[in-house]
Amino acid sequence: MKSSLNLTEYAASILHGTTYEEKLIGYGEPIEFSDSLSAVSQLPSTPGRPQGFQVGQKSPPSLRSLENAISRAELLHFFANHELLALETMALALLKFPDAPTEFRLGLANTMREEQEHFALYTKELNQLGYEFGDFHSNMYFWEMLQDIERPMDYVVRLSMTFEQANLDYALFYSKLFRKAGHEGLGNLLYQVYEDEIGHVRHGVEWFNRWRDSSVSDWEAYLGALPTNMKPEQAVGNEFNSCGRSATGLSDDFISKLSLRSRKVGKTPVVWSFGGALPEGGHEAGCSSGVKQDLEYLALLFAHPGDVVAVSEEGDEAFLKQQKELLRDLPQIITRDDKTAWERVVARKVAGLEVWGWDEPTRSRLRMLKPAESKRGEWLSNVIQSKGSPEFFTYDSKATFASWIGTQDWSEVGEVLNVVSSEIVSGSCDLRNMLQEKLLRGRFVLKSPHGFSGLGNRRVFYERDIDERLLRWGSKVIAEQGAILIEPYRNIVDEFSLVGVVRGGRCEELSLTHFLTDERGVYRGTYVSPPFHAVSENERRFLFSNDNEANMSPIDQWREVVYRVVDRLIEIDYDGPFGVDGYLYRDLENGLLKLHALSELNLRWTFGHVATKLKGHVAKGSIAKLVIHPARFVPECTPVVYDEQRKVLKGDVLLAPKSLTKRIVPVLEVQDAGNLP
Repeated sequence: MKSSLNLTEYAASILHGTTYEEKLIGYGEPIEFSDSLSAVSQLPSTPGRPQGFQVGQKSPPSLRSLENAISRAELLHFFANHELLALETMALALLKFPDAPTEFRLGLANTMREEQEHFALYTKELNQLGYEFGDFHSNMYFWEMLQDIERPMDYVVRLSMTFEQANLDYALFYSKLFRKAGHEGLGNLLYQVYEDEIGHVRHGVEWFNRWRDSSVSDWEAYLGALPTNMKPEQAVGNEFNSCGRSATGLSDDFISKLSLRSRKVGKTPVVWSFGGALPEGGHEAGCSSGVKQDLEYLALLFAHPGDVVAVSEEGDEAFLKQQKELLRDLPQIITRDDKTAWERVVARKVAGLEVWGWDEPTRSRLRMLKPAESKRGEWLSNVIQSKGSPEFFTYDSKATFASWIGTQDWSEVGEVLNVVSSEIVSGSCDLRNMLQEKLLRGRFVLKSPHGFSGLGNRRVFYERDIDERLLRWGSKVIAEQGAILIEPYRNIVDEFSLVGVVRGGRCEELSLTHFLTDERGVYRGTYVSPPFHAVSENERRFLFSNDNEANMSPIDQWREVVYRVVDRLIEIDYDGPFGVDGYLYRDLENGLLKLHALSELNLRWTFGHVATKLKGHVAKGSIAKLVIHPARFVPECTPVVYDEQRKVLKGDVLLAPKSLTKRIVPVLEVQDAGNLP
């Protein structure tokens, strides 16, 4: 025979009780709930807990240590705590909203009965391992996020459709994990939780759809109902489960949009910030303030699914969907003003920090992060915490690089290679007279030490080029950047870059890339695949032939020169990406081809790295290039077609959200070679 239990009394026992017997009121007994109104006692600021209960933020133990009994116990304790918190926040909803529809309240009570069962089963498994609930620290996160709910809809959105929806992923993931590790019983328990969770979320979805504004989509209504300190990403676990969500009654459109927020968790993340997206803003090295935001989403190409990518603003749905199609899995994307997400990142250690380029403002903003204990972590800590500037910071200037080149002996370099450094002009001088004297010896190019992509260059061919505008520019560069560089003008045929990464005192594989530049020498893109299809047969023969006095191709000779640069980077304790630019030119006197080996050094991620990453996403046989379009003149993109291996066969892929770009839009443009005219 069923015993009768008033909903208010049931909820009050769970919320106010300080023993687990009170939390489990009615558990294991046939109960019939009544919903007659009764007096509601004053609501507590926190749920009741036994004396000495340990409260504190605690992440679940590493996924790699489930064979360890104490790690399994910690994980079970973590799960049990979440079940208890869910139970208590449901009790809070019953007590706060006595006038809510009886059907809703009874459905909530039935959900609570299952939460009680989950808590009891987790506790039983914990006891079998020799532990009691309360032996480990527990967080109060669910309670903190729901204690201020003002209407039943708040409860539905925050708990049912966010935290319980996330458990559709977590419960199924851990069920598989436990079974794989040989713990069949725990795997079955997690699967039971997963199946029950579908019903819990379904209850919330049903009432959400009854109460929401039907004039907007369920996704828009959900976003509008979330409080500012919560994000839709919190409704996603570490392996997105579409089937489970479909069973809850969520619409296909809602599931599709939420899937773009999915990310894998568990590993210590690397934080990527390719623009000014870190809190407090600032200028990034290697780009101007107008360009930095346009580069932010390029980090998606390099980040792993468990990493964090920081951006200034969130990209539109169409862009994120296209990125997910290209990359399959996306990392967690957080915006600069998302304080809750940043607090979570700051609270844990990070495996690495990757920025487009290093400078002092960037170091300052990164000091809030805690690198993990590793060689890379130690290097990062030294860079971001030290009061002085590391020596490699000075190599951001072309003048420093040119000075170093001038101190080296390059006598062993073959005659097909040129390693002459730029002439450096600094301090006060009569700039007009000096430039006029240089012009008597031939045409030349002026470069600013911190210019990039050819944007800081000025050509001087004739006397009339040395005008007031040029002199003002040159004087300003010397005043602000300490110097100006002068190089002989060369008849450049093609431009290239060798890109790589220094990690732990060694250089990872050097990749050769071929630039696209305009008639002024300004960078416009990089050929992706095949990397040298735009190089003429005659030039290709020169670059890759061993038929010279060094018995080594110019490209291999260039690599040897670049490895000397790498040795210098290791010597000055640099750890990170780099690119060394060079170019193929015809000697103005004899017309012979030569390769200038050390045109520029970039201690940052470059478009050459981007092109190298993109190559792995292009179908074999297709022709692809990375093109940098002005934001105002982006041509209409053709639809993307993938082959059976999910590689791009043809079409255009935007690499930055068009709606957010200020100056440039990087686009991967792919043509099916079989359909070319």
